[in-house]
Amino acid sequence: MNRPFTYPSGVTDNELRAWNHIGLFAPEIDGRTQAKLPTLAAADDVTRSLEDRARSYLDANCGQCHRPGGTVAYFDARYDTPLEKQALIDGPVLIDQGIDRPRVVSPHDIWRSILLMRVNTVDDIKMPPIARETIDQQGVKLLRDWITSLPGRSVLDPPVMSPEGGTFEEPIEISLTEREPGAEIRYTLDGSVPAPSDQRYEKPIKLTGPTILRARAYKDGFTRSITAQEVFIVGK
Repeated sequence: MNRPFTYPSGVTDNELRAWNHIGLFAPEIDGRTQAKLPTLAAADDVTRSLEDRARSYLDANCGQCHRPGGTVAYFDARYDTPLEKQALIDGPVLIDQGIDRPRVVSPHDIWRSILLMRVNTVDDIKMPPIARETIDQQGVKLLRDWITSLPGRSVLDPPVMSPEGGTFEEPIEISLTEREPGAEIRYTLDGSVPAPSDQRYEKPIKLTGPTILRARAYKDGFTRSITAQEVFIVGK
């Protein structure tokens, strides 16, 4: 072990003494040093800060791969790497998942935080990519709370489309809703990214043929939403 040692809160002193005894640590840890070692914070340990718990969670679940010499990525998930050197907050991503202005963690913006997106799914993009078939809801909440606690502008949620995309034999009408009062929804029907100059949503949109419907919300004082998209196959 050639870096400062931090051990998970679930590891007991007896275990550390046993590991030390069989020579797993170099240099060895004496009793006085062991008593002063920092520990990772449990996700539900409210005596530790939200940032501390989130970074501990990332170390325990991601740090084994996301570190120098590990997987191909830009950020370092290890707890003992100072936050300002981890490339987590506003850190660039290799794969943007089709999101505009994506970051590893986008301050106060859960929608552009790719780290949260990949933890909060069991689809092909899930992280960790193996040995996980469920979503750790407690961990997702912890990361979401940390991200939203970071300073930044309020962010609009992407518009919700109803019904969702799919195959329909007859023409259908699509409703768009936005949670933030007073926000405008702009949409396109050709697959292009909606801009403030595009069609404003005012009433249900009637679709009579195959359509890629994309929508985005705007409001002064808010960060625009990411683009919502659904594909509709309409007609026999």
